[in-house]
Amino acid sequence: MSSVNDQIVREFFEIQGFLVRQIRKHVSPMPDEVEESDFWIWHPGHASDGQRTAKSGLSQPLDAITSAFVFVKPWHTETFTTGVIENDEDLTKRLSSTLEANDAETKSWLQHDPHKILIVSNLPKANAAREKSMALIKEKGFDVVLTFNQILSKLLDQVERNRNYQRSDLLQTLRLLKNYGLVRPLQLELFERTKPHKKRKRNTPDS
Repeated sequence: MSSVNDQIVREFFEIQGFLVRQIRKHVSPMPDEVEESDFWIWHPGHASDGQRTAKSGLSQPLDAITSAFVFVKPWHTETFTTGVIENDEDLTKRLSSTLEANDAETKSWLQHDPHKILIVSNLPKANAAREKSMALIKEKGFDVVLTFNQILSKLLDQVERNRNYQRSDLLQTLRLLKNYGLVRPLQLELFERTKPHKKRKRNTPDS
């Protein structure tokens, strides 16, 4: 049975039009034994002459990606600061073991020059710290980084209140939460930054 993390990642890419296949699962070295997964994704609609679209860094839009390896780090209580990334030796090992695999299927997949996508719980909120984390992730060989915050926000944005998602427990749950207004404050916080109210000037009577 797939974990909730796997379902979230799979549903996110499938709703964007990707075909998703799980490569493997394993338990991370974290004390609470977090289950991590790796995926292959492929978007038939983006395939053209087999040439890779020019990369634009870690903020590259998904519509520029035809194929990719996806590495999931569901450490939901961790923020991926530079210190956490530097100490995560497993991250580099997982990437290198995938790219150096000798089986025919992986070799065939690598001919498409797939992107490497990393999915993490959270990045630092401060812009400078966030940029440093993203730069370090890129140094480790990844092309794109996504957070569960971004993924869940996108799913909530695309789920329709008046549609019945019988084949997906996850989407159906999100639809019900959205329908009953239980995620409204979260959506407002994620998509609309409220501006501070300006103080009204009091009209003083002419002396």
